[in-house]
Amino acid sequence: LVKLKDQPSSNITVLVSAANADADLAVTAGTNLLFTPATWGNWQTVQVSAVEDSDMLAGTATIRLAANGLFKSAVAATELDNDVPTLGGAVNAPALPWSTGGDAAWFVEGTNTMDNFAAAQSGPVTNGQSSWISTTVMGPGPLSFWWSVSASTTANLLRFTIDGVERARIGGVAGWSQIEHYLRVGAHQLKWEYLQAPDTNDTTGAAWLDQVSFATVAANDFDYDGKADIAVFN
Repeated sequence: LVKLKDQPSSNITVLVSAANADADLAVTAGTNLLFTPATWGNWQTVQVSAVEDSDMLAGTATIRLAANGLFKSAVAATELDNDVPTLGGAVNAPALPWSTGGDAAWFVEGTNTMDNFAAAQSGPVTNGQSSWISTTVMGPGPLSFWWSVSASTTANLLRFTIDGVERARIGGVAGWSQIEHYLRVGAHQLKWEYLQAPDTNDTTGAAWLDQVSFATVAANDFDYDGKADIAVFN
C-alpha cells in the first residue's frame, strides 16, 4: 500500500518498478499511481507477484517508487518459495541419485544449514542405532561437501565412506566444516552415516549434510577445466 506523506499542490504520479529482481518477481499492478491534492492521503495498492518455478530458492527484488523527480523510495520484497526440496535439493545436488536408510531416514530441514536455505539431517536414533544417506557418482572428479554433528559424546559420530571404506569422521559437537576428496575413475558409492553408540542415551543427537558438489572430469584433467592435461601413449 502506498500514499503520500504530505498534500501536493498539483497531481503527482508515482512510478513503481522492480529492480535487481529475480526473474520470477515482477510488479503486476499499481505501476502508475496518481495522487491529487484531494486523494493524496488515500492508500493505493501495489501488487508484486511471483510466478511458479521449478527451483527452491526464495527470490528477491527491490521495489522502487519515484515521482516526477521529487522523491524516491525503495522497499525489499522476498518470495516465499512453495517448492518443497528433496534430499538432493537440500544438499545442493539434485541431479545425483539419493537414498537413505538405517534405523531412521534422513530428512530435509531448514534450521541448521550452510546456505541459510536447507540441509539434510539424520533421522532420530537411539542407543546402538544408525541413520545413513548415500549417493553414487562416476569418477574421476573432485568431491566436496559440508557437514556438522551435535551429540552428547564423541562416541556418537558422523562418518563418511567411499565404497565402504571410511575416509573421515566427526563426533561430539562439531560445527560446519568442509571435506574435499578426489575420486578416481569408475563408479563410487558415497555414504554419510550417523551412528549412536550403545548406552549413551542421547535423545537429541543428530548430524547434518549440505552443499555436496561433484563433477566428473576427464581422466587426465588435473586442473578440472574439462580438458585432458597429459597425453598417454602406449
